[in-house]
Amino acid sequence: MSDKHVNGWIGFDLDGTLAEYHGWGDGSVGVPIERMVNIVKQFIADGYTCKIVTARVSTREGQELQQQKDYIEQWCIEVFEHPLEVTHQKDFHMYCLFDDRAVAVEKNTGKILGHCPSLGLFQNKE
Repeated sequence: MSDKHVNGWIGFDLDGTLAEYHGWGDGSVGVPIERMVNIVKQFIADGYTCKIVTARVSTREGQELQQQKDYIEQWCIEVFEHPLEVTHQKDFHMYCLFDDRAVAVEKNTGKILGHCPSLGLFQNKE
């Protein structure tokens, strides 16, 4: 593993990015999205730490929080053959975040690089 990978990590949203999301239902995790799953697998093979960044674990407590962690851990074992760390927070070690809701902005310029499909915003960025 390269020294540049030691402290950093890459974040992946769960619902709508790594797994299909068609509404909450019973709270279980949806069908894996093969394109994104393969990207995670490649990053892992290249020595990067990958984490799941999800709101599922942001406001829950006790048994409800543990149930969500269990759902996610089981899904990861089925998809990646081992669990990935789960968080709801960014930190200074995160290289980037793959997320269906995020809008990319060029560093230090405010230039919008992506769009917000949920609201139809920024379709024509220039």
